Amino acid sequence: MNEQEKREKVIKGLECCMGEGQSYGMCDDCPYTTGKMVCNLGTLHQDALMLLKAEEPVEPKKNDVEMCGLRTWEWACPVCNTILVYRANYCSGCGRAVKWE
Repeated sequence: MNEQEKREKVIKGLECCMGEGQSYGMCDDCPYTTGKMVCNLGTLHQDALMLLKAEEPVEPKKNDVEMCGLRTWEWACPVCNTILVYRANYCSGCGRAVKWE
């Protein structure tokens, strides 16, 4: 399941469990429903938390490099290893927010 599918599943689960006329944790159409028509709220909460944490800004990593016999460094995204423009707000490779300080 890709990130978009996970996000859609969590949104559907949250909307279903918060729907009017529903008993909390007992939804007909919820993707987190177990065989007894009761939602697995622990898994729903865990999936939602995982998606939120994946959106947190990351601190850039500093890589030592050698160019033309000189030692220098470059900044890279710790998620996808794309080289970052110094002080860029987002990684151009994966789109994660970058926290410089």
